[in-house]
Amino acid sequence: RPSPITIQHRWRTGGGTRKRRGSAIKKKNMTDMVFGLEHPDYSVPPPLVSLIPPPPPKRGVARYIWPGSLVITCGVIVYFYFNNQNDSYEYWEAMEKGEAYLEDDDDDDDEEEDE
Repeated sequence: RPSPITIQHRWRTGGGTRKRRGSAIKKKNMTDMVFGLEHPDYSVPPPLVSLIPPPPPKRGVARYIWPGSLVITCGVIVYFYFNNQNDSYEYWEAMEKGEAYLEDDDDDDDEEEDE
């Protein structure tokens, strides 16, 4: 936790803020709370914290891998969504009407080959 003196040097503001800050520091030193905790003083602005810089941009082909894979994935999904040639609906409608029947001869052929 920085001392009040270092906070004073960090701020570059007008004289009015300095007076308020000085009085806040005096009040802070005069009050002793349990476990060293104090009530927040809203008259003093908090210190500014700078953000870290963003990572450098990728070079070469690496910058196109993520957007390219995203475009390809979306293209495949859209293709199969619009070109869904599913014949199972026609088959089950024919089954409900009794026009189609199940041919289950594969099991018998497997048993004959095993013997």
